[in-house]
Amino acid sequence: TVGAIAGSLAGGFGLLPLLSATGCWQLVVALLALLAIGALVLAWHEPQRASMQAAAATAVLALLCLIATGPTAVWRHSGIGAGRAAKLTAQNNIIDWMRWNERTKVWDADGRESGVALSLADQYAFIVNGKSDGSARGDAGTQVMCGLVGAAFHPRPERALVVGLGTGSSAGWLAAIPTMKRVDVVELEPVVLDVARAMAPFNHGAMKNPKLHITIADAREVLLTTPYRYDVVASEPSNPFRAGIASLFTHEFYLAVEGRLTPRGVFAQWVQTYDVDPETLRTVYATLTSVFPHVQTWHTSPGDLLLVASNAPLEADAEALRARVTAEPYRSAIRNAWRTAGVEGFLSRFVANEEYARRAAAEALSMNTDDRTVIEFGFARSVGGSRENLLPLIQTNAAKLGLSRPAALRGKVSSGAFRGDVQAATALELARQGDEQAVQVAASMQRFLPVEAAAVVARLRLNQHRHAESATLVRRALLAYRTDPWLDMDVMGDAIAVAQRLSVVEPRLAPAMYELVSRPYAGQMLDNDRRIARAIIAGRAPRCGKLQIAALEDLEPNTPYRADILRLRVRCYGETRHPLAERARQELRDFAAKDVEELVSPPPQ
Repeated sequence: TVGAIAGSLAGGFGLLPLLSATGCWQLVVALLALLAIGALVLAWHEPQRASMQAAAATAVLALLCLIATGPTAVWRHSGIGAGRAAKLTAQNNIIDWMRWNERTKVWDADGRESGVALSLADQYAFIVNGKSDGSARGDAGTQVMCGLVGAAFHPRPERALVVGLGTGSSAGWLAAIPTMKRVDVVELEPVVLDVARAMAPFNHGAMKNPKLHITIADAREVLLTTPYRYDVVASEPSNPFRAGIASLFTHEFYLAVEGRLTPRGVFAQWVQTYDVDPETLRTVYATLTSVFPHVQTWHTSPGDLLLVASNAPLEADAEALRARVTAEPYRSAIRNAWRTAGVEGFLSRFVANEEYARRAAAEALSMNTDDRTVIEFGFARSVGGSRENLLPLIQTNAAKLGLSRPAALRGKVSSGAFRGDVQAATALELARQGDEQAVQVAASMQRFLPVEAAAVVARLRLNQHRHAESATLVRRALLAYRTDPWLDMDVMGDAIAVAQRLSVVEPRLAPAMYELVSRPYAGQMLDNDRRIARAIIAGRAPRCGKLQIAALEDLEPNTPYRADILRLRVRCYGETRHPLAERARQELRDFAAKDVEELVSPPPQ
């Protein structure tokens, strides 16, 4: 009994964090095999020698299996369990995808509650038990604004509670509010604290803010036992289809939140609009409105809703709100996370008022409770499917019903709002087509998004063969990216591609273009694209030297499995007699052989 108790404690709190899950699996196999071999040696005698030899061979085989690759990042951190893995058939593409998963993994660890990994492809993202639960830039629209939307409607927010640390963005930006005195964060998994530390450029330096206080515990337990009351409570857990998460969407949980709010306190609840059916979403509305009489609907990202709930109506004067959202940290948050500005940009994310929530709740067939967490199964039925995003449907219905404007907003707000994300996408598409209208759209972006405007025109001038102008503009854009991680990812990814192309069409520009991709950008943004471009641009040189070798070694050992990179490795490693030269030649031969096999093999039925 003592041994069983000691083993459980040592395993969960010692060996797993120290060795990781795979390390513990290997240790157990090794110990059992060695124990078996030791027992065989002690019991060795002639009558049972044959059967004992078979047992010994099995033990040795188990030990040999320990040198196998084992579960890679594909199995542990790619989202394959949620139906979100790449659907590939060509062998070379599969190998490239497997290598991509390993190359972009910064670290992984097995904590007390979960297996966690930090990945870095186009941005930092953290993965919990095989599913991405938040990225630095792509999810900033939700994570940064989750707490700030509620805080904007409170006259003087001084204390906030955040359920789940994640990237640290919700907590960090709340703590940056001048009136905020304390932000309590409840996080279940200690390893996630390391994730938030890596996200410092995006979370307003949350982990170094003395206002922030982190408790490793269960959020529901804290809500039921804490003596504090909060002006803002923000909850953005993982997706409700995951086991246990639906308990953060129940009637009882909302009662616990309501009991910890100040009289004018605001509760912000994230919920997805993708991979979900309308009835399940109506159940969320019904559960939340069963506790809070006032529930507004906002959208923070293309697939995310924010339900802002309160006991008192969320009244706001237009001019007072204008003053608030043009002051820090709201001004920077709205610009960075939503790519817009001013009260018009802020309110452009409003979807539906309180009456819409009441009507949606009235049509629900059930409510989510601790005893019957129906939304867990509702979301699970749709995960990984092709169900369309419900956000456009909600927006259309709210507009038809006349419920798409705040019910308690006093004063005038103009209808126009600057949408930097939309304008950047439009300008980039025009530039790729070589349409001179891209210049006009870029000019309209100049005030708020000058770097993206330069990058868009750089693409246009490249397509128009005005290479000198393109090089000047792309240099301006990519140098700015070294200090500003909030720039539009699609536009800046295209800027890297422009620099790479310029090195091909104008070889004399290759050294200047190499310098633009030679160092990481702010927050390590688009690092995988940058590293590959660095290798390709360096490879434009007639002979390989230290620059080329350094660029290629930066991609090892999981080099992109594509013809151009593999050929470059063979050339440079061969010229410099690199230790990996033979491996590079063999991998190129294997790639070519698989490429031929796929060309001559019949298509799958």
